[in-house]
This record gives sequence, C-alpha cells and structure tokens, in this order.
Amino acid sequence: MNIVSNITRRLIISTLAQAPMKCALIFLGTSASTLIAATLVAANSSTSTMQQDHYSAINFKTRNGFVNFKVRTDLLERGGKAIPDILIIRCSYPGFQATDSTASSHIRIVIREIPDKTSAERLAEADHKRPGRVVERFVGSKDGFDVFERSISGTSAKKTTIYLKNIDGYFVSFEDPPLPFRTISVERRFKDSLVVEYQVDKEEGRDFLALDRNVMRFLNDLTK
Repeated sequence: MNIVSNITRRLIISTLAQAPMKCALIFLGTSASTLIAATLVAANSSTSTMQQDHYSAINFKTRNGFVNFKVRTDLLERGGKAIPDILIIRCSYPGFQATDSTASSHIRIVIREIPDKTSAERLAEADHKRPGRVVERFVGSKDGFDVFERSISGTSAKKTTIYLKNIDGYFVSFEDPPLPFRTISVERRFKDSLVVEYQVDKEEGRDFLALDRNVMRFLNDLTK
C-alpha cells in the first residue's frame, strides 16, 4: 500500500509541475483514481492553446458501479467549499454555455447519489386517496401528466402545481409554483443510481418534455 501511495503522490506532483493547472477543479470523492483523472485532464488541457476548453473529470462511485463525467470547467458552479459526492453545473439554457449567475436564461443542475428513492418516485407511490397522509393532493390529469397541488409555507392561499410523468421508465416531477416564483424545478433519476435536480426560468421551461429531453441529452453527452 505504501508503494502504491508513493507512486500516486509522485505522479500527481510530477503532472502538476510539468503543466500547472489554469482551471478550478471541484474534487468530489476521496478515491485516488478520481483525483488522478481530474488532474490529468486539467494538466493536458493547460498545454493546449488558450482557445482550447478546459475539462474536469468527476467520477461517482455508486451501487451499480462508476458514473464518470467530463465537464467543461467553466460550467462548474463557483464559490464555496466543494461538497463531497455532489456535482453542480450552472450554464445558459438552452445553449448550455458558460454564463454568470445574473443571466435570466440559465439552468442550475445538481447531481448526487440517490439515498433511497427520488421525491418523484415517492409521489408516484403515495396513496393520495387518504387525506392527511400525504402533503400533495392529486387534482387530475392533463396532457399525459398526473397533476398535484401542494400548499406553500403551510398556507392554503397559494399552491404550487406539480406535474408527474413516467419518461423512459423514470418518474419525473415538474414543480411550477405561482408568481412571484420565477423558476420551474425538475427532479428525476439518472443512470439508475443518481438523482438530478434542476431549475430553469419559467419562460424557458414551459415545454416540460422538450426541457427534460434537452437536459438528458446534455448530461448523457457528459458521460460518454
């Protein structure tokens, strides 16, 4: 174990010395393989031209094996201390390009491992015919979605609307609160063992199916 540790340490130090990193890495996890992967990707990028994109490698070790992401570093959310085993991406929508947090048409995506079930799965499995047992109230169906309502902050005056649909075998929830709230929140399972939660401006996310399809295509491209 000491030999492997020493080799790993020399490899990282040697790589950094030969090609100093010019991008910020968010280190999510504790395995040496994760750190080496992130270091090598960043170091290789720094030797390219200034126009070349820089990438960070983030590897999730899940119950079903590894899920590996390769993300442009300028899409990673800045500021604060990195949280273990969580990947946060902030970018424009629908272009998925680097943007600052003040832009109105941006999307924030949070990816983490699922502890048990997603909120969308629990909502789908709940017995909504038993008053007082669930927070959300089933109000009907619309355009192929099951529609639920939930009171905001414990009051009955304002309610948020939740649209639930099974998409390609996964339950996906779209939460559309009333004004002055300006974002739609979506939650779903990804790659079996991860949960994805994302928020986007209401005007950009009105077509729920197109929104989820675009985000899933973007995330699948990051894991190729």
